[in-house]
Amino acid sequence: MASRKLVEGDAPNMGSERIRSRLKRDVFPWIGNEPITELTAPKLLSVVQRIEERGALETAHRTLGTCGKVFRYAVATGRAERDPSGDLRGGWELGRLRRLDRYLFHVDSAALPQKAIFD
Repeated sequence: MASRKLVEGDAPNMGSERIRSRLKRDVFPWIGNEPITELTAPKLLSVVQRIEERGALETAHRTLGTCGKVFRYAVATGRAERDPSGDLRGGWELGRLRRLDRYLFHVDSAALPQKAIFD
């Protein structure tokens, strides 16, 4: 599999232990045994959503980017026809921002001291 070759250091720019660990922990248990040619955007989305559900939003975003690198490497080496991670970039980002809203601290400007508003 192209993804396992990346983890083993066959491709450039994928040698980080953190990246290898992220793939082993968050991706391989769910889609690691499937041929890369059979992976689709919905399957990849389910992996990213699992990460997101545990509250690791930045890790989910980075994992999607890493998977994109894996797919692009697979396309470049003739192991896959296309990169399905690109199909998730627009729609998933919007969902991520909606989910982030619950973590934002909303402040009523009327409750702030006047000096803080105008200085």
